[in-house]
Amino acid sequence: MSAQGGEEGRGGNGRNEAHDPALEFLSKAFRSYYFRHVESVEIPEDMRRREFGYLNFEGAMVRHLTFPNEGEFKAMMVREAPRSAYCSVAYYDSPGLAMEEKGYRKADLAFDIDSGDLNLPCTEKHDFYICGSCGEPFRIKADKCPRCGSSDVAAVHFACDRCLGAAKEEAVKLVDFLELDFGVGPGQTAVYFSGNRGFHVSVVGSKYETVDQRGRAEMVEYVEGKGFGLKQVGLLPRRTAEELAPKLPLVGERGWRGRVASVVYGVEGLGSQEALARAFVEQPDRIGSLVTKAIEEAGVKLDEGVTIDTHRVFRMGGTLHDKSGLLKKRYASLDGANPLDDAVAFGGEPVRVNVKYSPEFRLLGTSFGPYEKESLELPMYAAVYLAAKGLAVPGRGK
Repeated sequence: MSAQGGEEGRGGNGRNEAHDPALEFLSKAFRSYYFRHVESVEIPEDMRRREFGYLNFEGAMVRHLTFPNEGEFKAMMVREAPRSAYCSVAYYDSPGLAMEEKGYRKADLAFDIDSGDLNLPCTEKHDFYICGSCGEPFRIKADKCPRCGSSDVAAVHFACDRCLGAAKEEAVKLVDFLELDFGVGPGQTAVYFSGNRGFHVSVVGSKYETVDQRGRAEMVEYVEGKGFGLKQVGLLPRRTAEELAPKLPLVGERGWRGRVASVVYGVEGLGSQEALARAFVEQPDRIGSLVTKAIEEAGVKLDEGVTIDTHRVFRMGGTLHDKSGLLKKRYASLDGANPLDDAVAFGGEPVRVNVKYSPEFRLLGTSFGPYEKESLELPMYAAVYLAAKGLAVPGRGK
């Protein structure tokens, strides 16, 4: 194993395990999990060409690690029991060296869909801010705590079934783009629950491995629908209905035009090229807004930086997420996927915890909370979930 390049400090909210009961609790829980389930961690293709890294419970990011085989990597996972574990999307000649010396070859495609980017109304019910000094929770974003004035304020994010359902829809759309528009084979695409609030999609072994960052940016813009508008649909320049109709898309047409057609032609009174052309001539603003909305709905909302950055390290499949204690879980199909059940990694043995604050949340079909300054017993998986969000610490007694 090589650790050339040293450590990069990040994460952990500056907390030190030796002085933080919640982190000590999480560290023991994660260590127990990896001791029992390390074989569930996914090993990437051509691991000798990959850079590995992990976030430890002291808040330091250790990078530029290399492993000659699966056994040595899994031994590290059991020994270190990291808070998060990552692997590069890139393949290098010498992955253990500093970035400028690695010798970049190519990179997998990686996509990140986060429900926090979808502007969902449910976030107002379960997301909030909390003061690290006095523990005061509050809903309205502020640089300072409204109670004590401390600037030690952190955002806390939960995920509900609505969040993850919306993120899953985005992932389904993305896979559709990859397979139908980019010709990526089904066997080259892997879809995961990220372990927290969304989904990851990886493309391995495709013809796009050698596409540079600029090309990846263009791919992202395409699936997002940027630059696609009325002109590309065939509605501009404005002409008579007879002139417009033959230029409009057909249902079943490949690419963006077909996607827009499948939405717009489903609107009452707009079921054909001719009807859409006539409506546009008579009500251009209404139809223009309708088409724009169809484009927005058909596009995929992504964290653009993840796909563009060919040197990024990506969370590994089968590992625990540091903000939830849930697994990054792979799905062969998203039909019926229910991450708040499927990705629970810990058992249900009772654990006494002191909860600072928590909105209502659901795991394994059970609803918990809301809680505020309570000492109670929770199943281990729920206790880990709240501790990972910095909201619970181990309690004492019964």
